[in-house]
Amino acid sequence: MTEEQYYQTLQERGMEKLKEASVVDNFEATVFTDTNNSFVYGRDYQLGDFVSVIDRQLNIRIDAQIKGVTRSLTETGEVTDLIFANNNFKVREI
Repeated sequence: MTEEQYYQTLQERGMEKLKEASVVDNFEATVFTDTNNSFVYGRDYQLGDFVSVIDRQLNIRIDAQIKGVTRSLTETGEVTDLIFANNNFKVREI
């Protein structure tokens, strides 16, 4: 094996190991709908749309694509759980 082939093989193996160790970030958000809520699922945003989610505790804004939705009714109103695509989002400080 030549030195060039060795480095090529080493680089390929390194890329394979990086893929094995990739970090997957999954996150969800819960939207509680009440009469003051200005954005409503099905009217203002849909499955597949890109939305901004603000977490005031972490001081971040996440711009992400909705890849799943679960809607349920509770005694206090409608609850919408959003699941976001883990490969297509941006996190920014606010």
